[in-house]
Amino acid sequence: MPHPDQRYIQALRENNPKLIQEINQNFRPAIIALCKKNSGNHQEGEDLFQEALLAIWRRVREQGIELHVPFGAYLYRVAKNKWINILKQKARREVTFEDLSGYEGVEGDSEALERLELIERQEALIWERFKELSDRCQEILKGAWSQTFSSMESMADSLGVSYGYLRKKKSECTARLMKLVKESHSFQHLKNG
Repeated sequence: MPHPDQRYIQALRENNPKLIQEINQNFRPAIIALCKKNSGNHQEGEDLFQEALLAIWRRVREQGIELHVPFGAYLYRVAKNKWINILKQKARREVTFEDLSGYEGVEGDSEALERLELIERQEALIWERFKELSDRCQEILKGAWSQTFSSMESMADSLGVSYGYLRKKKSECTARLMKLVKESHSFQHLKNG
């Protein structure tokens, strides 16, 4: 069953201005504080909030999201990961995150946050291995996962291949991706906890 904050996901999907404004009011200060506590400034925090929200919006549009944790916790985790990447790119050192302290309503659901973090690590591993697939496999899997095509038949027509070929190729590409994921050192860590 989705978290009650699923309404924010729906608001992003539908571009609901009232709820998007509510997202800005309720969650922007925590993301700015995250940034400022970790080698950033107010403007970088504003930018980080926008980037994290945009990343969630893209995911909502491309794949859909069903929240099982508070929206604020999900947004915070996305922003935190983005900020870590930004700091790595800037080669800043000595970054310490205060594991969600000071973020109202998040600390109490540590089990849900751990599940969310595990899911994010699994997704990151899949996308990392996805890049190792051939361009054709990437094209087929992206097409199959997106909502661009109404059916596999329409996707086959668009790609100029037969439906039978597309089904077989999609199956082969999926199997190849799963093999790459399972052979990964990171997969063993995720599997073993």
